[in-house]
Amino acid sequence: MGDLIVIAIALAVALYFWAMGDQWLKFSWQFLKERPPDWYFLLPIIWLALLLELYDPRRASKRAETVRGIAAAAAICMILYLSIFFISEPKSLPRRGVAGFIGAVAILNLLWRLLYIRVFNAPAFLRRVLVIGAGRAGSIFTEIIQKIKPTPFTVVGFIDDDQKKQKTMINGLPVLGSSKTLLDVIEKQSITDLIFAISGDMQDTLYSAILSAEEQGIEVTTMPIIYEELLGQVPISLLADDWVLRSFVDRAHASGSYELIKRLIDLIGSIIGTVFLIPLFPIIALLIVIDDGLPIIFSQTRVGKSGKQFNLYKFRSMSRDAEKDGVARFAV
Repeated sequence: MGDLIVIAIALAVALYFWAMGDQWLKFSWQFLKERPPDWYFLLPIIWLALLLELYDPRRASKRAETVRGIAAAAAICMILYLSIFFISEPKSLPRRGVAGFIGAVAILNLLWRLLYIRVFNAPAFLRRVLVIGAGRAGSIFTEIIQKIKPTPFTVVGFIDDDQKKQKTMINGLPVLGSSKTLLDVIEKQSITDLIFAISGDMQDTLYSAILSAEEQGIEVTTMPIIYEELLGQVPISLLADDWVLRSFVDRAHASGSYELIKRLIDLIGSIIGTVFLIPLFPIIALLIVIDDGLPIIFSQTRVGKSGKQFNLYKFRSMSRDAEKDGVARFAV
């Protein structure tokens, strides 16, 4: 809502700035009807689309990320406009109006976002974090976090499978449970983030519980990543054999721009591939019928991202009723 209000103000400022340079109409209702082309009023939507990355709460709470995101959005807007401007007919595009909007929206949006960070980084609005692992890595990490002012988040406590640590205090923080009670603790304590800080072996039950929490929308991050983000250093002495989970989490939290670019490449590649392969579809279908009869298409329910199921459809490549007993097997 804050962004929408700021963008509306920026649009009004840009139109006024544009009208002040108009020799005839100035800022009036007639100016608004005659001068701005219809596409001009789509600029706010384009700007919002470019800010998608900044709707990640983790990014939205950081000044550096905010400045970088808004600067990137302004640069992309300007590059897109200039690209169109130089291939359009002379004097067919409103330079003053577009430049005024980009400048106004970038400045006002930045000021609003910085105000947002100042207000919502207050203790009442901070993320509530649970540290997985109350050993050496987790203990040193929380000790360092408690020294950072202002605190980046609220550490609620630890989760650890060591029975000796249950219901004890470490650095003034309680060990709230084990992997078996992780989901219950998340619900009772209103946890928003999990930070994985185990320096030794991890039990299967803990891995399963963390994946379940991830599927429920809980942010899962490894301690080295948070450590580096906050301090600009890599905690070499605290790193251990947590590479499997680190790889999983790092891949799951690719940046919004990466996901957007990847999605665009997927769609473009799919469209091009489909165009070239469609002529082969009738031939493939005919060969399947000749070789093994109907059906041509095989469908199956598969598990996708975050455990969500979807229906898969493909040309049948196995013999009919090859898995009639319900047991999956490789084609031979």
